Amino acid sequence: MLFEFCNLNKYGIKRKRIIYNSSSSIGIKPKNLGNHVFISMFKYDYEHSYIPPVLYVNNKGDKMLNNFTKVHPQTTLNDINWIRPKIKIEKVETFEFKSSSSNEIYIVRKVDNKLSCSCKGYWRAKDRNKGCKHIQEINKL
Repeated sequence: MLFEFCNLNKYGIKRKRIIYNSSSSIGIKPKNLGNHVFISMFKYDYEHSYIPPVLYVNNKGDKMLNNFTKVHPQTTLNDINWIRPKIKIEKVETFEFKSSSSNEIYIVRKVDNKLSCSCKGYWRAKDRNKGCKHIQEINKL
């Protein structure tokens, strides 16, 4: 298990270091460590929504987490806190318009109040705020 060891040096500056102990209990001799000594269990935070944490040793011999964080040499996967952020699901609405000059069907997509159209007029529109005639039709609704 990993522990975070924290104490104040003789100048009153906080020092932190990560130490390893094979059991969940740890004992220290506080001689010459200052008045304030703190020990707590430690876990590295790894944040990704779907890729799990992976440990590897780089070419310099350092143990690394797959987000390029250098970790303690005796770190195991149990010492990593995998944080999975929620994936934001966007509300998508689609509208179909038949072309007035051909058999094509143009699709207008509305994602979080932003409109886009698959027609050529969408890209040719001089005023991007107004958009093509299909987008103007939806804005009237």
